[in-house]
Parts: sequence; structure tokens; C-alpha cells
Amino acid sequence: MVNPRRNFRRRPVAQMLAAVAAAAASFASGRVNAADFLWISPTDASYNTPAAWTPSANAPPTLTDQAIFNRYSLGGSGETSVDFVSSPTNSRLIVRDDDIHLDLAGFLYRLSNASAATPGVVVAEQSGNIANLRVEGGRLESTFTTLGLASGSDGVVNLNAAAWSNTQTMLVGAGGVGELILDTGSQVTAGRITLGDQATALGIVSATDVDTLLGSSQQLVVGAAGRGELLIFDGASVNSVGASIARDANSNGIVTLAGGSWLNTGNLNIGGGTTAAGGVGDLVIDFDSTVTVTGRTRVWDAGLLSIRGGTFVTGSLENFGGIEYIVGVLQLTSQDLVVGDSGVLGSVLALTPDMHTIVDQHTTVDANAHIAAIEGSFTSGTLTNNGRLTVVDGAMQFDRVSTNSPTGRISIVDGTLATGRGSTNRLTNQGRLDLLDAVVNGDLHNTNGTTVVTGGAVAFNGRVTGDGQFSSGGQVTFNERFEPGMAATATTFGGDVTFTTDNSLLMQIGGPIAGAQFDQISVVGSAALGGTLDVALLGGFLPTAGQSFPLIKYGVRDGTFATVNLPPLPSSLAWSIDYGANALALSVNSTGLLGDLNLDGAVDRADVAILVGNYGMPSAASPAQGDLNGDNRVSLADLIVLQSQFGSPGSPPASVPEPSTCSLALLAASLIALSCRRRRRL
Repeated sequence: MVNPRRNFRRRPVAQMLAAVAAAAASFASGRVNAADFLWISPTDASYNTPAAWTPSANAPPTLTDQAIFNRYSLGGSGETSVDFVSSPTNSRLIVRDDDIHLDLAGFLYRLSNASAATPGVVVAEQSGNIANLRVEGGRLESTFTTLGLASGSDGVVNLNAAAWSNTQTMLVGAGGVGELILDTGSQVTAGRITLGDQATALGIVSATDVDTLLGSSQQLVVGAAGRGELLIFDGASVNSVGASIARDANSNGIVTLAGGSWLNTGNLNIGGGTTAAGGVGDLVIDFDSTVTVTGRTRVWDAGLLSIRGGTFVTGSLENFGGIEYIVGVLQLTSQDLVVGDSGVLGSVLALTPDMHTIVDQHTTVDANAHIAAIEGSFTSGTLTNNGRLTVVDGAMQFDRVSTNSPTGRISIVDGTLATGRGSTNRLTNQGRLDLLDAVVNGDLHNTNGTTVVTGGAVAFNGRVTGDGQFSSGGQVTFNERFEPGMAATATTFGGDVTFTTDNSLLMQIGGPIAGAQFDQISVVGSAALGGTLDVALLGGFLPTAGQSFPLIKYGVRDGTFATVNLPPLPSSLAWSIDYGANALALSVNSTGLLGDLNLDGAVDRADVAILVGNYGMPSAASPAQGDLNGDNRVSLADLIVLQSQFGSPGSPPASVPEPSTCSLALLAASLIALSCRRRRRL
């Protein structure tokens, strides 16, 4: 596309006549070098047409010749198309005052001059020159290029579906105004590219459309001593190896992306150079745009990094100027992030909708600092939180080992907290964790003395361990693994708890005292049981027959555990699980004779004495206390069961005869009566 503001530019008639006269005098005096060929055709013509050049002898220009376009000085007007039917090579291409269209038609046009002092391509060479060069449909090769060479000149190059390889320096706006326009898949590659080289210069490069590329194999400078503008739009891309925006003092540079991408291998300086502050520099990253800096990004004093919907990825970030983070993605790939007074983003990082901050390494939140993901998201490799983390309808993710310190507080409201997996990657909570209608994905370890406050619907989709306590209410769901204590502990849930079919619950038993020697979970509301119950013995503890351990207490129960894994016991003992009305109890029974209450291998008077001593227990009686029919009571029915087993194998030898059944009944009756009298006296 030809720049309309520079098309068909006219000079005053007197100036044109004077220029024509000067040109005629020049030719007459023989001052024009024979190797300089001037295009004089007023209409479209082929590059290979001798009559289009003067001198026409030996035309068109060849390897050592200069091709000069300056028709306006000869009274020409409008754009002229120069058609290529071959792939020529000449020394230099100079467009002074002219509008030229090079229709390469798939051919290669090569400019061989390799001197920086006399660039192979010059557009707008002299002060007052206004030149437009449009290149279409082929390939251009050069070593050095200058657009807008002299102060007061104005040169534009427009590439349309064409490629241009310039191996050394390309100056867009050397002393005057230079503009390079790339569209329709055009590609320009060069060594060093500088926009706005001298204080009087303005350099503009715009790249538009998918597959359009501007590539610099060395430094890209947008505003050296003058003013530079780089515009990357609609799928276009820019590659560079190191870059500066507004490099020198009093310079001005701006890079704007709207739907484009920029990959800078190396460091990027905004508002300065490598070692010192410069002019006013801006980098604006709009929606659907990406800027990737593999090295360090430094925002100097008068620099501004503005993320307005796009993605900015950098190895590290230094901020001496300003960072305007409105919406979009900010990612640090090799630098730790400190959120606090000394941090590059300040002490408060607020992430609103469509904002996502990613720290590949470590994040430290100072005690007075705060990260708030309000419909936004924050991701870090590892984390140390000494301050506040808040998620409201957003997300936070920590992929590796992270710590919420004793002064730290994490609050998740209608959001998600994702942590790492395994003991080396989990989140260790040493402070406070507030969860309201929240989801926790990954592993969480709560140390002793910590509090997890729950409300609404809270789901844990990882392994939850440690001695931390749960408070408040709501519906808490465990979907993977829950280990309520490192040692025996008592855990209370003020609302409802669900252990899903995918969950496994570990309960530990190290003695008969609930909360101190064996784990006990108390659920004020409803307990929905499912999945797997794993039971482990602590410290070499071995329970005895008759001991019972109420592991889960509840107001209401729904369901049972599909799988129960119990630790082994001696062959004389066996576990039994009872889903009672208000508690799940695990009991130890004898595997010997029914009625052998003292486990001596015989059903005899001693067993009768135990049963009678507990006679009348209305509830919670164990088999070792005389409940032989499983109704949790000790009654006449149990005595009848014991009577049926009296004298079973293993009883004392015949030399010490046992009483008859009738005698047993009388003995029992007398013992019961004696027991009743004793109770009355008490």
C-alpha cells in the first residue's frame, strides 16, 4: 500500500523548471558519471528497456552501476511501475524525488554495494527529497540501507508480498523521515535496525498481516537519538537480538502491538540503553499480542511498560520507571518475584478479570504485602507467603513446594487453590487458611496449631494431612486422601463431611484415649461415608479384647466405607466395625469360645462373674463385658447364651467338676441378687 499522504507530491513549478535546467546543464557538461543511470521514462516500462534510462547506451544498469530515480526533478508526476523480466544486479538503488513501483514478478533484484558510507539502497537521499518506493512480488537483496538520509528528506518503502534481505545496518530515518511499511506477508530481515538515528530523524516501521515479518539479527533500536515508532499489527511478527526503546538522552521511542508478536532474544531496555537511562520510551502490548524477552527487561526512569490485554514474557524485570499492568498476562521465567515495598510490582498486586501473573521460579509475599486475584489468576513455581493471598472467583496455583508462614493468611472465596503433589511439592500451611465455597486441588499439609476455616461447599481434591484444626461449618468433601493427624488427634467439623468413593481416610490407634492416643473425627452435622478406611497402629500398640475405639462421631450418618483395611492382630483377636446411630466404632473381640469373657480358653464361673458384674448395662456394652448377642446390652438373653456354652472344651479338668445347668442358674441368680443389693447400698 502506497502511503497516501506522500503520493503525487508536487513541487512549485519554478522549482521544477530550475531542477530540469540544472539536470540538462549537468548532462551537457558531462558531470554525470557514466556508471550512473537515471530513469527518465515518464510512464511504465521494463527495467531492461534502454530507452527508460539515460544514458541509454549500455543501459540498463549492471553490476557496478547506480540506478537513480529522480523524475520529479525532471517534471515527472505520479507513480511509475518498473517491471522486471529478469534478476539484475547493480551497485546501488537511489530514489530521490520520485514515486516508483518495482514489480519484481518473482525475480531477485540485488544491490551489491557493501559500504556503509554509500548504502546499496537509499530512499530520499537529499534534503527536500520526497520519495516513495513500492516493492512487490519478488526479492530484494542489499547490504546497507538508509531511508530518509538527509535532514529534511522524507522516504517511504512499502513492501507488498515481497521479501527483502539486508545483511548489515538498516537506518529508517537517518537524518530525516524514513518509513518502512510491510504488509501482505512481506518479510524484511536485516542486521542492525535503527529507527530515528539522529536527533533530527523520525523512523517508522509498521508490520501488518499474518506471515509478515521484520527480523533483526543484531540490535533493534526504536529511537536512537531521534524519534522511532514500531507498529506490529494483525498477526505480524518481529524478531530481534537485543533491543532498546528511546536509547539516548532526549530521544523518543514507542513500540505498539495490537494482534502481533515480538520475540527479542537477549535484553530489552525501555527508556534507555544497556548502561544508562535515555529518553522517553514506551512499550504498549494490546489485546491478542505477545512480547517475549529471553533475557532481562529494564524499564528506565522515563520508560513505561504498558500491558493492556496482551502477554508479556521476560526472563527478569527491573523497574526504575513505570509499569502499567491493566489487563493481560505477565510472566517471569527466570527471576524470583517479591511482592512488597522493594518489589518491581509494588506491595499490592491486584489481578482483575483476564489478568494472569505467572512466576516460573519463586514468589515471596512480604508481611505487609498482598496478592489479590479478583476474577484473575496467579501462578508460581514455589511460594513463601508472609502476608495475604486472596482469591475471589479466581485462581492461584503453586506447582512446587510452598509455605504459608505463621504470619500468612490465604483466603479463597468462590475460587480455586491448586498446589503441588507429594511431600516435596505440597503447600505447608503454618498460618491461616480461609475457604468459602472453594476448591483445593493438590496436596495440603496443616501443621500443629494452624486453623482451616471452612464455609459453604469446600472440596479437597488432593491429600490433606497434618494436625491442623478445622472450624466453622459448611459442607466439606474429601475426594482423594485425608490423614487428620501426624500422631493421634481429635478433629471437629462444625458442618457436614463427605468422604467420596475416591477418597481414603487414615485413622491411627495408639491407645484407648480418644484424641490423645487414637484419632477421632467429630462431625456436628451429617457424615457421608464412602471409599476406603485405612487403620494403622501407632508405636507398637496392641489392643486387647473388649477394647472399642469410636473413630468417627456424627449427628447423622449416610453410607458405609466400601473398603476397610485393618492392621493385623494376634490369632486370638479380631476386629469388628460397628456403624452405630451416632458413631462408627472399631472394636476388638476374642476369636476363642463364645462366652469366654476372660479369654482363658474356657467358659466357666469366672466368665459368669464378669457377665453378672455388668448385668443390666443398657447400652454400649462390648462382647468382653458380656454382650454375647450383639444388642449392646448385658441382659438375661446374654446369660442364656453363656449357659449354652458353659463347660465348652478347654474348661478345667474333670477333677474340679462344674455345676449342673440348674446349679449354674441358681449361681447366676444369687450373684445377680448380690449385685443388686450392693448397688442399693451404694
